[in-house]
Amino acid sequence: MKHGLNEKFAGSLKSLPAAYLTGILMAKKIKKGEFIIDLGMAITQTGGRLSAVINGLLDGGLAIRANKKMFPSAERLNGEHLNKKIQENFNKVKEKIKNGK
Repeated sequence: MKHGLNEKFAGSLKSLPAAYLTGILMAKKIKKGEFIIDLGMAITQTGGRLSAVINGLLDGGLAIRANKKMFPSAERLNGEHLNKKIQENFNKVKEKIKNGK
């Protein structure tokens, strides 16, 4: 895959770390500014994937007003609950994204 997510971990592409990385990637593609997130009628839960995406948008540099109590823990965002190979892959991809590669 373009940013390095290994296809053999395809089952983990719906994980919190994948959602978080998606948010960071989106932030890199979006013009800087202040934004409002409209989730419409989406069902949100504390620590869910939508919250992980918003956390990634914030960490990617966008200005968004959000309740940080809704975000998953740093351990969950960094994939510490997943197996070691997935964690290593996540960390490599995160570094690539943050370094603009």
